[in-house]
This record gives sequence, C-alpha cells and structure tokens, in this order.
Amino acid sequence: MNRLPNNIRNFRVNSRKRSSLFFITVKHINIPKQYVFYSLEDYCDKLVVSEEEHYRQGDWHHHIYLRLKEKNTLQELRELIYEIYNITPLDDSIQEIDHLELNNVFIGTCRNENSTLKYVTKTDTQPLSKGVSDNMFSFYYKSHKWAQNAEQYDPSDPHILNHPQ
Repeated sequence: MNRLPNNIRNFRVNSRKRSSLFFITVKHINIPKQYVFYSLEDYCDKLVVSEEEHYRQGDWHHHIYLRLKEKNTLQELRELIYEIYNITPLDDSIQEIDHLELNNVFIGTCRNENSTLKYVTKTDTQPLSKGVSDNMFSFYYKSHKWAQNAEQYDPSDPHILNHPQ
C-alpha cells in the first residue's frame, strides 16, 4: 500500500475541487514572512504565516495556513503563491497534474484545521496571524509565550498543571 508520510496525511491534493481551507509550504524562501502575510491578507478570513529552519542549517521555509474568503482550486492558489514568491511556473501540462509538490511549493487542502495550525506553528514563536486565536497554536509556541510572561516558576501555574511532562 502506498501511504503518505505522517506529516502530510491531513492534507488533500486533488486540484479539481474548490476549497477555502489550505496548507502551503514554500521551501528555499527568499522573502520575509511579513511580505507574504501582507500579500495574502486581503484574500483571507484566517491566515497564519510562519518561518522554519530546515534541518540543514541556513535553509528556511514558510508554512502557511489560510482560510480564503472565496473557494479556489489548488491551481488558482498556486498561481497566486508563484506570483508572491516570484516563482516561474513549470510547463502548463505539468502544472495540471496533481502533485504534492511543484517548484518547491506544496499546496494541499486541510482535513483537520487544529492539527494544521499546530503544525504550522511548531517552531516559530512569532508567527503572523489574522483571525486565529493563538490558543490554537502549538505546544512549543504556548510554552515559549508562557516562559516569557512568567516572572518565576510556580508549580501550581495552570500551564504547568495542564502539561505535566
């Protein structure tokens, strides 16, 4: 059986269906997440853009969660992402094929919004967001935020009691 890797099982890659809820990863980035956020903001009701270093030192990528105001196909969204990142599209015949990744850009529709938000914020402690509560972000994000705001360690703190690792 051909199974998808664990980190992408929550995403669909059928480009013919229209959706409003997407997850995007763009590898080998050359623009700041702020530029991406402001470029997508007007199209979205909900948006999170984070930046993550790849396991190879110095190679960064963006994770993007978005809920669009209007439904789009993967191909329509891919065209917008290519424009924002200034990526030259591949041959049109290749673009129409349902690939997980083209030109270092992965786009999929989300099956589970909560899991996607946790994945997008798994290492970025300063993601940019619109319309999404940071309570939905990863444990790493919440712990970092708690550590910055806690004046001293208190074993009865709700964050500690709720996460007894």
